[in-house]
Amino acid sequence: MFESWSSSPARGPAEEFDAGRVEKLKESLLEALRNATHIRALKPDDFITLVVQGADIARAEVKRFRADGNNKADSNRAGYTVVRKGGGGGQSVMTIRLKKADADACAQGKLTPDDFRKKAAIQTYLRKSDASSAANYFLQTVR
Repeated sequence: MFESWSSSPARGPAEEFDAGRVEKLKESLLEALRNATHIRALKPDDFITLVVQGADIARAEVKRFRADGNNKADSNRAGYTVVRKGGGGGQSVMTIRLKKADADACAQGKLTPDDFRKKAAIQTYLRKSDASSAANYFLQTVR
């Protein structure tokens, strides 16, 4: 019923966060969710939930450099610096949840696209990585 996949570990450097791209993604997903009216097996009071998981976020560690010569490579500097390591910092997750009745109303012209967006519950959060499980997927039921 649910599928999960991951991209190749040999991907390029992480991209910087771009709020504009995230907003375009939300708009595209909401536009696609208007087609949920064609899911005939759902009742009007049933919910449709879309979950989008981002790539693993690089974790940041703070390293202290001492000027006393104990750090061979950095003995000429003193202070702190941020070191970005590979994954393990978590995943960004976005969920969009709406009722089938709202998709039907939008398709029938009873809801404007802006009103349809207001009916959708959109949440974004950071899901921390669990080192004990590479595939730590979950679905939380909201009543």
